[in-house]
Amino acid sequence: MKRYIAAILVPCFLLQLSGCYSMQEISRDEFEQRSGQEDLQIKTNGGKILSFNKDDYIVRSDSIIGVGNTVSYYDWIPEIEFEGSIAIDEVESFSMEGFSVFNTVGAALVGIFIGIIVSVEISGIGSGGF
Repeated sequence: MKRYIAAILVPCFLLQLSGCYSMQEISRDEFEQRSGQEDLQIKTNGGKILSFNKDDYIVRSDSIIGVGNTVSYYDWIPEIEFEGSIAIDEVESFSMEGFSVFNTVGAALVGIFIGIIVSVEISGIGSGGF
């Protein structure tokens, strides 16, 4: 029974770590071309990380204006809603969601592999005894 649980939980965990889409760092020029079309995550020169949904921000002249959330990689630090503007010159890096062929193919291969293992175990071929 533990094998079946592990056979389900391990691929789910791997898919959580790598999905078809992920945040990818982009240049300032690419940001200016794609702004408003996709979700945005920025890191300011002060180390603050802000996340905006695609419909919740606009770029006006030299500022990003919108409503988003601060991002923390620690569960014990709550996200705080942000509303206002940030000068583009204060932004250290820009990240937008992008499709990752590598992650998608890897996730598909892991899923197929786990599916084969589970089907072999269920049919009794891999159980070692008849």
